Amino acid sequence: MKHNFYILTLLLFSCNNAPQEKEISNNNSISISNSNSLDWFKKYYPNQESLQERISYFYELLEHPIDQESILYLYSEQELLAKLLTKNIKLDVATSYEEHERIMIETFNYFNEVNIPGFNFGCAIECSELLVSINLEQLTIAASKTNNPLDDIGLQIIIDTWGLIPEEAPRSQSIECCGCNGMNTLGNGFQFKLLQRVKNYREETTIFSEELEKIKTTLKYYLFNNDGFTMDKLAVLNELGQIKDVLEFTEEEITKLSILESLLKSTSDTQK
Repeated sequence: MKHNFYILTLLLFSCNNAPQEKEISNNNSISISNSNSLDWFKKYYPNQESLQERISYFYELLEHPIDQESILYLYSEQELLAKLLTKNIKLDVATSYEEHERIMIETFNYFNEVNIPGFNFGCAIECSELLVSINLEQLTIAASKTNNPLDDIGLQIIIDTWGLIPEEAPRSQSIECCGCNGMNTLGNGFQFKLLQRVKNYREETTIFSEELEKIKTTLKYYLFNNDGFTMDKLAVLNELGQIKDVLEFTEEEITKLSILESLLKSTSDTQK
């Protein structure tokens, strides 16, 4: 009965039509050296020598980064490894729902106790499958060890946008339900300040250029695709005017922007 309640609780926190994750391992402050034995890897990823070598090298470089190129490599490699760990995990084959339930509980409990630096082991698809995501905490520590402060600054911009454990949507988007775009927080000043930081940073270096471009593209997407704004219309219009000078808009987007501004101006002060 206790196990059934546990699975039911997990199901209640998942959705059918959106990226789903129930975080079960979130303590990444432990020493990286504690994971070097890779006992967890040998248990759930048997006979995968190539992947094991990549994991071992990742942790070695994470603990002893050389320069900013090391940080760039670690950042991209961490995301790739999370996908491979999700895809290649070997669980016992269940012949019944009850047996599958038992296997999932044992797996969740195991990874919750092990706490693997850099990775969070959660669940997806109504908690019927494991999903491995990244945790950037250890990477920020690694970046602080290099001589170039620009990798620290770029990484912090990324974290301030998506979170230490990156979400699908940026922090400027308040999403409270599955399958919806959520409310946009334009008007509180966050997006303009973030875009200014991105602009200033890109004038200094090309580090994280692809990720920073993704930030701009995503903010622009949610500007036009949202369920409304959380701030009052004067605040929204004010920040909208500010970001117009920072984001590059196509002619079609400029037309949409004009329509958006007209709609905002036509709403009452109590509407958002």
